[in-house]
Amino acid sequence: MIGYLVTTKNTRTKKGQPMYFGTFYDCQGQVFDTVHFPDVAAKFPFRGRGFYEIKGKIVEDFGVAMIEVNRMTKLPLVNKRQLPAESFHKE
Repeated sequence: MIGYLVTTKNTRTKKGQPMYFGTFYDCQGQVFDTVHFPDVAAKFPFRGRGFYEIKGKIVEDFGVAMIEVNRMTKLPLVNKRQLPAESFHKE
């Protein structure tokens, strides 16, 4: 799933390991949440606001659905001024 990072919440496990919760917008403007357990959080850290490709599984906890992340990559931003004019052609 692709999402735009809105905010993160840092917390710790019972053993003191850092883990995170993320809130994102999807391509339709809907909000979705993610959970990043310590092993994943260390391998795939947040790198600031922007778009992320998120892979994981959908889980439900306390009646709330979220993505349990197993891989996350920040996507590069595209400079519209560097795109060819035909990229803006409307059909």
